[in-house]
Amino acid sequence: SDAKGYKDFKWEDQNVIMLGYQYAQDNWALRAGYNHATSPIKDQGYAGTLINIMNELGFPAIIEDHYTVGGSYAFTKMTSLDLAYVYSPEVTDEYGIMVQTGPLPTDVTPSTIKTSHSQQAVTVQLNFNF
Repeated sequence: SDAKGYKDFKWEDQNVIMLGYQYAQDNWALRAGYNHATSPIKDQGYAGTLINIMNELGFPAIIEDHYTVGGSYAFTKMTSLDLAYVYSPEVTDEYGIMVQTGPLPTDVTPSTIKTSHSQQAVTVQLNFNF
């Protein structure tokens, strides 16, 4: 909440829980992991319309769970391959905003902004040690 940049968007502190496991043999390894944290973004109410819009559309850090699997295989002492997959199930947030409905500053109507966000990522990495 006090970090430069995030403080401006009124992000809250969060506790993050991460668990991971690796099973390794001579030249290969398999990995699995889980990460959970509550969203640092909170509804700022109608008075915080601009912050709500920026957080929901510009920086939708509302994902709370990440599941990962991956592995490594060493072809030689100098060359190896890493693979990873990350999945984050969809999360939806809806916050209040004020919408300008006419030319006067008082011409506003309460409304909501809704964002859904999920993620999937695949990483392939070829390593050369020297």
